[in-house]
Amino acid sequence: CPHEYDVIVVTTVLRIALSVARLYFRSKVPFNLSAVQASILLGMGLQHKTVEVLEKELGLPASQIMGLFNRSVRKFSTHFTEVVEGVVGRGIPLPADTGMAPLEHTVDQELSEEVKAFKKKQLDMKEQLETVDLEQYSVSGKEVDWAEVTTDKPGIISIARTGHKRLPTKPSHKEAKRKKQQH
Repeated sequence: CPHEYDVIVVTTVLRIALSVARLYFRSKVPFNLSAVQASILLGMGLQHKTVEVLEKELGLPASQIMGLFNRSVRKFSTHFTEVVEGVVGRGIPLPADTGMAPLEHTVDQELSEEVKAFKKKQLDMKEQLETVDLEQYSVSGKEVDWAEVTTDKPGIISIARTGHKRLPTKPSHKEAKRKKQQH
């Protein structure tokens, strides 16, 4: 909230009002304040007067005094920010030569090259798979049998064997142990 920020800045400046007033009246800042703003800064900063005392002396309402003081604070704040940024900016070294060069190809060109390479790799893999005998993985059953069991029936699908025998499998560790115990 801007108002809260202004209150924080004003209270901070009130703490350092003596130093700020000295900088201004010694002409150490590159800007000028109006005569009323300067008298408020003199009263609050160097003479430690309250807003109520300045209200009586200047014949202005407290809200106007605080508004003018707030404008002065903003000028100082802007100036101090510029000074800090200038000092920090001078302290940051220029970037060293990174040795980076521009790309040889655009991103779109590189992408199309990668797509071509990927498609070639896919085609090679497809050709390799076509040479492999996958008969051992075939599923038995006729089209009619499959159509009958795959119609929206939940659960396990079961089709009768059509004469193919299972390939012999290696017994599991438990089965081998059981057979060994039986002998």
